[in-house]
Amino acid sequence: DVSERVAALHEQEVRLRSKTMEMHMSEARTRAILRTMLDGLVQIAPDGTILEVNDAIVSTFGYEHEGELLGQNVSMLMPEPYRASHDAHLQRYLHSREPHILGRRRELQGIRKDGVTFAIELMVNEMVDDAGSTFIGIIRDITEQKIALMVMHDALVAAQEASEARSRFLANMSHEIRTPINAVVGFAQLALHLHELPDLARRHLEKINAAAESLLGVVNDILDFSKIEAGKLEMEYVPFSLDGVLSRVTDLFSIKAREKGVELAVAASPGVPRRLLGDPLRLAQVLTNLVGNAIKFTSRGEIDVLVELEVVNEGQATLIFTVMDTGIGMTPTQLAHVFSPFTQADNSTTRKFGGTGLGLVISNQLIERMAGQISVESTFGEGSTFRFTARFGLDTSKAVAAYSPLQNKRVLILEDNAIMRTLLMQTLTSFGCWTEALASGEEALTRIASSPDVDAVIMDWHLPGMDGLETARQLRSRGVVTPFILVTGDDPESARMQDQFADFQAYLGKPVGHSTLHDVLFSLFGGESKGRRKHASLLEKHPDLAGFRILLVDDNDLNRQVGTELIRLTGAVVETAEDGALAVEAVQQRHFDLVLMDIQMPVMDGYTAARTLRARYPDLPVVALTAHAMIEEKARVIEAGMNDIITKPILPDVLFSTLARFLTGEHELRQAQPPGEAVQAELRVARCHDALSLDGVEPQYEILSVEVGMMTANGDTGFYARMLQMFLHSPTGDMGSLQILIEHGDLAGARRQAHSLKGMAASIGAKPLQSVMLNMEALLKEERATEALALFLKARDLLVATKLACEMYLGSGPGTPAAHRSG
Repeated sequence: DVSERVAALHEQEVRLRSKTMEMHMSEARTRAILRTMLDGLVQIAPDGTILEVNDAIVSTFGYEHEGELLGQNVSMLMPEPYRASHDAHLQRYLHSREPHILGRRRELQGIRKDGVTFAIELMVNEMVDDAGSTFIGIIRDITEQKIALMVMHDALVAAQEASEARSRFLANMSHEIRTPINAVVGFAQLALHLHELPDLARRHLEKINAAAESLLGVVNDILDFSKIEAGKLEMEYVPFSLDGVLSRVTDLFSIKAREKGVELAVAASPGVPRRLLGDPLRLAQVLTNLVGNAIKFTSRGEIDVLVELEVVNEGQATLIFTVMDTGIGMTPTQLAHVFSPFTQADNSTTRKFGGTGLGLVISNQLIERMAGQISVESTFGEGSTFRFTARFGLDTSKAVAAYSPLQNKRVLILEDNAIMRTLLMQTLTSFGCWTEALASGEEALTRIASSPDVDAVIMDWHLPGMDGLETARQLRSRGVVTPFILVTGDDPESARMQDQFADFQAYLGKPVGHSTLHDVLFSLFGGESKGRRKHASLLEKHPDLAGFRILLVDDNDLNRQVGTELIRLTGAVVETAEDGALAVEAVQQRHFDLVLMDIQMPVMDGYTAARTLRARYPDLPVVALTAHAMIEEKARVIEAGMNDIITKPILPDVLFSTLARFLTGEHELRQAQPPGEAVQAELRVARCHDALSLDGVEPQYEILSVEVGMMTANGDTGFYARMLQMFLHSPTGDMGSLQILIEHGDLAGARRQAHSLKGMAASIGAKPLQSVMLNMEALLKEERATEALALFLKARDLLVATKLACEMYLGSGPGTPAAHRSG
């Protein structure tokens, strides 16, 4: 038994020694692993005493051996205030067992032996064994990570600054180039309006004008692209006519299409809403880019532009615009890069056809801002189809219903081009006409012989077989007296002068514009042109406000005169004041039913005056007058206690409806007596595109838009002429005094003069000058005198061109003003 027990004890001893050896080996392996870890490891007691550390902790915190750390409080590894915070978190856990810091990564500061602090990441967990509870902390030095992040952030900031600097450089260079170009374009066009001009000089001026406009188009592309990259391209949201936009595109490219022998058709389907809310200039820019490209790359065949309705939902309409051509087309490889910057089909395309390669990029960005998308289909050698969608608001403002002599008229169309036939039918249907379309002259003879009940015949000149001239002659020989309208790809004015076209009562050039066709039919059926009706209608509606007293507050003489004459049409009594302080004084002394208050005025501005009046007269309606239509401005107006806002220039219908709403509670405007003879006279329009174009001044604007000015003057040509005379002789237009104010540091005085000139420009319809002075006013408000002086040089040239346009309209300038029908 003894021997057996001895053997058993020996065996147990061997096993124990083996287990102990295995445990020591495992512990050695664990220690080896912990010592070679890159992250630091520290074991601490509940009171914060350091029990164990690995080599990474020793080296990370700058100590020579672990003996310097063992037995010390862990807070020695942290600077204030992290020590107290860490101890507090640990004690809170021991008392509440709520793991505020356990198991979570935290970024804080560590402190080395030499006192240098550095960024660390710490995670703490609890370890429980037979000996009790201890805590294990894993510490990582994240100094390099932080430096890398800082370097990355600095690089990102530098890249953004470089991008913005590049955009600013492009914008500044574009402006510097545009200034002389626009002066060339503007004065060349003004010179072209002179009647006593030798033919050779006229041809030279036309070539100068065409070359300058081409160069200006390139610069505009670069400027728009730089705005897009800088995120500074703004979109308007204003009421506009879709037909007006389409007519602008038609008018712009009709001559180019005719010169190339390409048929251009532009139309909208009958179901498409015509009155929209959005940015008409940007929509026109997209269509201009697409149609311009189509004409550039098409040498034969046709180009068709069609607008269709996709959906109407919650007061918004999504439209589909399609531009189809029979041009050179594109290969699949070229299609893949068609919307890339500075890219055309290839380099040879750029050399042959010109351009920046930015047009489609800009169009794509503009379409995205109109909540739409663009796509393209193309076959090399056959043509391309660009299609894009765009979303617009529906303009629900109430229009004055008027009888149209086109309603239910029966119009026969003779056109062999199927697409052109469809577009003409859709356009005529939108006018309220009954339409029928045939493809040849022979069909027309048969049709009219069996049923001659048509009110007009629109026929193409170049019909297959029997052309339009012979068809008209045959119909006339058979006793048909219906008015004939000839559609020709040649100059319609030259056709009008030739005897062979004597059978026709009207002539239309291709492409047939919506407005042009409407006016031709309107005149044939006994109506007036749109231009005359537009201005006459302004006098046909105003509320009866007899007995009401209105105070008009504005520091601009011209604005006060315009407002006074418009208000007097309603029968109301109107008084004026030049600043907010005088307005408050007037209201305290006399009774008024409503106050029209300008915002920016000397002595006391409109905001202060409105708050003063609102505090004393809570029921008195106060309506703001401002040239700013931004949402922020409207919010400030309401905050100041004003009831509504009217944006300058003051339009009669807006003014009348606003006054009626507050004074009588009526929105409808009564019909007045027929307009006087002055409104029926021809309007002489002095057009001069792009005399000076700056940031925020669209090149499509006229130097002097008589249409806009006549709306301000309520259609009264005599009153408009007096407005122009006031503008020409007003001291506000003294640019020398403005320059002196800026150079001597009187930026407040300069800002007041810029504000006044801006208001006067808006009233007479000088949109480019208004826009430039708006920019000038903004620069002066921000005390950017150097930039204001740079802009001053451009504003001075534009003011000269604007005054010249005014003199041409009045007939007192050099030459004779060109006469155009508006509309």
